[in-house]
Amino acid sequence: MVFSFKRVAALPAGTLLEIDQSADLVSWSTVAQKDGGSAWNPLSGSVIVDEVTLLDGRIQTSLTMDEFQTEPRFLRLRMTVP
Repeated sequence: MVFSFKRVAALPAGTLLEIDQSADLVSWSTVAQKDGGSAWNPLSGSVIVDEVTLLDGRIQTSLTMDEFQTEPRFLRLRMTVP
C-alpha cells in the first residue's frame, strides 16, 4: 500500500506531521512522524517514507507499507502547527 501527498518545502518551526492508520475509522495509531525539518521517523519496520523535491519546489512524500494485513486499512495525514 502506498500513501502519497504533496506539501510545501519549508514547514513552519515546530510543525509536526503524522501519518496514522485505522481499521475502523475510530481507533488510530501513528505509523510515521516528522518534526519540522527533521527526517521522517517510521514507527514500524514495515514502513518506508521517501521524499522527492518537485520542479515547483514542493515535496512529494510517499509512505509504503506492507500488504500482509487482511483487514481494511485507512490512512490519514495530521498536521499540527504551533
